[in-house]
Amino acid sequence: MPPLLNPGYEALARGRADGLPWQEAYRLAGYRSKNYVYEMNKRQEVVDRLRELLAERAPGGGASLPQVIDKLIASADVAGQSDSAASLTAAKGLLVEAVKLKMQLDAARTKPGDYNDARPDMSDEEWFRTYAPPD
Repeated sequence: MPPLLNPGYEALARGRADGLPWQEAYRLAGYRSKNYVYEMNKRQEVVDRLRELLAERAPGGGASLPQVIDKLIASADVAGQSDSAASLTAAKGLLVEAVKLKMQLDAARTKPGDYNDARPDMSDEEWFRTYAPPD
C-alpha cells in the first residue's frame, strides 16, 4: 500500500507505528481538536496503513527474501553512481549482503538429492585410479 494521500492520516499512522499513543500521534500529525481522535482511530484507511507499517517493521520486514535482495542491489546501484569512496564502499557492502542472502535462499530451495553430484557414479577405487594425481 502506498502512503496515504491525506498527509495527516499518513502522519497519524506513522506516529502510531512509532509507538506513540493515539492522542500524541494525532497531535503530532497536526490535528488540534480532541473531539475526533477516537474517530480517526477507527478510520479503515488509517488502520490498514498502520497494520502495513507495523508488518514492515516486524522482524523480517514483511518482505520476502527475493524482495530484500532486489532492494539491496538497487541501493548498491544508486550508491555506486557516486564517485566518493564511502559510497563505493557502501555499494560493495550492499552487494556482498545481497550475495550472502542469495546463497542462503538457494541453499534453502535445494533439497538433498535435487542437485547433480559432481562426482561420477563409480566406486572409490575407480575414482582414485581415474582422478588421483600420478605418483
